[in-house]
Amino acid sequence: MKTTKVTLRQRLLNSGKITLYLDFYPPLKDPETKKNIRHEYLGIYLVKSPKFAIEKEANKEKMR
Repeated sequence: MKTTKVTLRQRLLNSGKITLYLDFYPPLKDPETKKNIRHEYLGIYLVKSPKFAIEKEANKEKMR
């Protein structure tokens, strides 16, 4: 059985937010579609340059 390395990565969106996703290597095979899956987006968004303490706290909480 192969071991899959999973890395949490960030990507900057055009809107100025940062999205978090998981990067799989080697890719996983989806049992339903039989296609390889390399990324899975988590639907978690961070503020790129937080100006207020509440934004900084929200970013920390989301990263946890």
